[in-house]
Parts: sequence; structure tokens; C-alpha cells
Amino acid sequence: MGSINSEEDRRTESFAKFELDAESLKENYRYGFGSYTPDYLQFLNNPYFLSFFMGLASFFQSIAVNGAYPMAISSLERQYNLNSKQTGTANVAYDLSVALIVFYVCKKGNTGHKGRWIAGGVLFTSIGCLLCGLPHFLYGPYQVPTVINHKNTDLGQCTFRNITITNNLNELTYFEKFIRKFKVGNIGLYLDPIFLMLFFGMFINGAGSTPLFSIGTAYLDENVSQQSSAMFLAVNAFMQALGPVFGMMGFAYLLNIYVDFDTIDHNDLNLKDSNDPRWIGAWWLSFLITATASVITAIPLFGYPTQLPGARIHRMHDIDQRHQVAKEVEDKLEYIGIISCIKSFKYIISNLPFMFIILENITESMILNGFSGFMPKIMENLLNVSPLASGFLSSSVIIAACCGVILGGAILQKLKLQLNGMLKINMTFHILAVFFMCAFIFHCPSKEFIGVNEGYHGTLVKQSKITLNDTCNANCYCKEEWNPVCHISTNKMYFSPCYAGCKENYEDDDNTILWKNCSCVDGSLNTTKIKQGFCDIECGKNRYFFILLIMGGTVCSFAAGIPAQQALLRMVPFQSRSFAIAINWVLLRLLGFLPGGYLFGAVIDGFCLKWSKTENEENKSCLIMDTHGLAMRLMQICMICKLISILGCIVAQITYKPTDRGTAITTDSEVPCSFAINDDRTNDEKLKTRTK
Repeated sequence: MGSINSEEDRRTESFAKFELDAESLKENYRYGFGSYTPDYLQFLNNPYFLSFFMGLASFFQSIAVNGAYPMAISSLERQYNLNSKQTGTANVAYDLSVALIVFYVCKKGNTGHKGRWIAGGVLFTSIGCLLCGLPHFLYGPYQVPTVINHKNTDLGQCTFRNITITNNLNELTYFEKFIRKFKVGNIGLYLDPIFLMLFFGMFINGAGSTPLFSIGTAYLDENVSQQSSAMFLAVNAFMQALGPVFGMMGFAYLLNIYVDFDTIDHNDLNLKDSNDPRWIGAWWLSFLITATASVITAIPLFGYPTQLPGARIHRMHDIDQRHQVAKEVEDKLEYIGIISCIKSFKYIISNLPFMFIILENITESMILNGFSGFMPKIMENLLNVSPLASGFLSSSVIIAACCGVILGGAILQKLKLQLNGMLKINMTFHILAVFFMCAFIFHCPSKEFIGVNEGYHGTLVKQSKITLNDTCNANCYCKEEWNPVCHISTNKMYFSPCYAGCKENYEDDDNTILWKNCSCVDGSLNTTKIKQGFCDIECGKNRYFFILLIMGGTVCSFAAGIPAQQALLRMVPFQSRSFAIAINWVLLRLLGFLPGGYLFGAVIDGFCLKWSKTENEENKSCLIMDTHGLAMRLMQICMICKLISILGCIVAQITYKPTDRGTAITTDSEVPCSFAINDDRTNDEKLKTRTK
């Protein structure tokens, strides 16, 4: 045994074989489509363009799931009478899909053509986006509720006669008539056709994105050096996090376009603009845009080979830094097929640091999925802003997430940390994030609705005793039709002009509808104006504190995600890595993302003070929210999840035990060799440690 120092020593059979492989890479792994691999396309055949196209695919996929869908939730709930449990359950269909197929995708994709698996998945997501937008085309135009009499001059005010509620459109499409027959028999909320379209649309999105976020991670990592791996993956995560920023900011403008602009002029429906509480924006356009973008992005990904030129060279320079487990477990990982899966599973579950990092990821994914699905709605309620403004504010939080992933990747690349250092950085960021959770203290006051959370005579009302009726409006024959109005001088709101006892309406110089002579308003204030819409709630500087603290917590949480991801990849052998990623994704989806979306939906519904009702008195969509109770409960959930994440980091550090081969360089091989990281020695130094 001796060191390899001379040129002659390097002419071993192993090195000759390696050099032959290296020379043949350019011919065997060319970019192209089938047999069409022209030279002018080969400039794309490198990890930089691969990272760019994968990042672009992540960008548009994230726009669809974390941008288009969250921005559409509020509109979907009001247009189709859905509640947050339904929209939350539809959202977790994405994660359910991933959990069901990720093992199959990792097994087949790891031994197959990774590039084509990724491209095919991206193409598949376009079908899911189209399915989410399908209700707009199958159902008739949005039916705006209006209260009218024979002269159509009431506008929902007190008329002292029993009037009827009608809609601006009386005709039902054939599909709607069929659905109404289908829904007879009380078959349940989760068999509602609108819910099913959203559910299966998100399910298909999850199936299509699985190759991108499972084998895609391995595909990119194995084609770059270990020193640059963290930064490449951080850039990919940055693009994924950047998607909702553009999605929410861009699609917020779509909410200023009337939902049925393609068939109806909203001015004919007595709807002035998006400030009207009854307004529904063109939510469906966002799904059409993302479907088109996904198809375009998939095309260049189909051209990548099974591995890029130079991939084997990178693996030649790896060092082994796995967590040490029983040797008899590790030695049996060479089997193939189902036996390999069983042995790999035994290896991974006996890897305690790996499992506790997964525990950390589970709690983080609960927060992530809950907020990503309901962030615009949470902002809208806690900060008392319009859907348009909530979209922009949500974008600022996602920008913080982008900064977080870049910060995490940059720190790992700069410090060249080994696995123990990664775990320490991970824990540090989580500890910092805990202090930012006090953001929820700085929410805006709840809207004061007479007859909902405040009595008609200035008394507080228990939720169990909520009533809109009072002696002041007893002779108005009011219907529970949502048309909120604001008493300007007191900043108190009423469910409708009728419940305020208003008997006359008029228009000011700005064509704003106002009411007067309102019997439910305090007599001394009865001469003041009542306007249509919500009152302006004074928040002071609370909005600024809330946004800044949430952004700080988001930066820390996402910065912690990069070292956690790198640690997971380094704790297992190379040949078991795809299987380990599959286990991680399944546990995250089943125990984190799935309950997270449903939990946040249930929490939001639990603090609803007033629901719109169906003809059968069933709850539809939430109209008025208890913002203080919601804010405090969200803070409690985030605190608990963060503390569990910190506990997982601590136990992972305590139980991590490096293998005794931690300083050995892996040997060249026909198959992926054992995995290692961050060997910052020069090539000559590495060659000196090699033996014949």
C-alpha cells in the first residue's frame, strides 16, 4: 500500500478507467430530445442551466399552490359557499398526493431517467391547475345577492314590508341544475362538486410536483460538487419561495377584475368596484396562467440526460460522513428490489439524528402549510385590509422567506460547515424565530358589529346569544342578506342598512350610497351618515410591527431549513438517499402538511362570529371574525411547533455519531458511491490520501 504521488502511480487500472469515463461523458450525456442532440444546444448541458430550469419549474409550481390558490380562497368561499375546512382540506390534497406516490416516484425515478421524470411531472401539474379553474366554466355567472322591491330603490334598507331576496340572474345552467339534484339528500360538504374539483386539482398538482421536489433534489445534488451543493439547492429553494411573491402580487390585481368580466358588465349589477363587500375577483385567471407557464417550462427539462458531464468526477472527491449505525444493518444495503427497501428502511429508522431532524421538519411543515394556504385570509382579518392589500402584505413575508433560504445557503458555503456545525446553525435560527412569534400581539382591533359582537344598546354579546334582531328593526322584516354598512361617527358597523333601521338612501357628490333616518342608531347621533361597506379600523403602528416581526421570524425559519436539508442528505449512504428523501417526504406530508392545513382551517372557522347560512340553516362562508382570539391561538400554535423543532435539533446533535470512515475518500465506481460532503482539500492533498 502506498500513496499516489507520481504520474506513473496514477496510471492504475482504476485511474485509467476513470479518465476514460470522464472523456466519454461529453458524448454519452448530451443535451437534446431523443436522437436530436445538436452542438448548439450543449451550452445548456451544465448544472447552472439545470438549476435555472428546475428553479423556474419550482417557481411556477409554487405560484399555483402557494400563490394562486391562497389568493382565490376568499373568493371561492364567498362565490360557492365553501367554508375554511373545505378549502383547507382541498389544500392538503396536494400533500396527500405526495405521501401516496413519493415512494414509487423515488424508486422508479432513482433508477430511471431523472430529467424526464421531473419534466413529465411539471407537465402534469398544468392539468391540476386547469381543473382548479374549471368551476368558472361549468357553473353560471356569479349571482350577486340584492334586496329589491318592485321599484328597485330600497338597496336593502328598512321598508316596513315583507320583501324578498332575489338574485340578479335567475337562469341556471344545465350543469347547475344537475348538481342541485345531485346534492339532494344531504350527502355532506366533502361531496360538493366544487370542493371535489379543487381537491382533485390540488391532488394532481401534488402528484406532478413530487418528482421535482424528491428526485429533483438528488438529481441536482449529484451533478455538482459538494462544496457548491448547498448554494445550488438554496437557489432552487429561493425560486420556489419567490413564486408566491409574484403570484400574490400579480394575482392581487386580478381580484380587481370582476369574476365574470368575460360575460357580464359589473356596472349592470350595482357593483361599483372591488371595495364592495359583495365583489368577487377573477380568481380563475390565475390558474389558467400557471397552467400555461408549466407547459412551457417542462419543455427544456425534457432535454437533460440521466446525468451531466462531470458528475462522476464530483463523486470521486466526496468524503464519507454518515451517521454510524450497526454494521450488520449497513452491510445489507447492497441488495436490490423489495429487499433493498426493507433494509434501507431499517437503516434509516435506526438513524436517530435523521429521525429527529424529520421531527423538526414535521412541526415546521405544519406552520408552513397552514400559513401558505391561509396567509392572505389571515392578513385580511388580523390587519383589517382588503384582499388586494393582503396579497401585497403576504408577498412581503414571502420575500423574507426568499432571503432566508439564500442566507442559510450562503452561511453553509462560507463557513464550510460539517454536519455538527449544520445542526448548530439550524438550532440557532429556530431559537431566534421563537422571539419573533410575538408578532401576533400586534393585530388590529376586531370589527365592532352591532348584533354580532356588540349589542344594540352598547352591551357585549355572547356568541351563543348572537342576534341581529332588535326592537328598533322589528318592523323592517329584515332578511339576513350580507350588505354591511358603517356608522361614520362611531365607527360601528351593521349587518345591513335594514338591521340599522335605515329608511332612506341617497347619493353624495362622489356617487357613494349613504343612508339616513336610521332607527337603530343612537338618537343623539341619528343625523350622522351611514355609508356602504366596512368602517376604517384604526391600527396605529400595529401593522408595521406585525409585518416586520413576521418577516424576521420567516427569515430565521427558512434559513434553518437549508442546513436541515443538507444534514438529512449527509446522514445516509448515497445508495439509500432517494429512499431517505421519500421517507422524509411521506412523514412530512402525513404528519405535517396534511394536519397543518386542516388545523389552520379549523382554527380559523372556530373563531368565526357570524356565518352566512344556506336555506337549510347550514354554515356557508364566514362573514365576521374574532380577530383577537384568532391571533392568540395562532401564536400558541407557532410557539409550540417552534419549541418542538428546537427539541428535535438538540436531540439530533446529542445522538449524532460520525462513522469511523469520516476522513476517507470514496472510490470510483460504476454506481453512485457512498455520500459525503464539504471536502475542501486540494486535489493533490486528496490524492495523497488515496491508496492503491
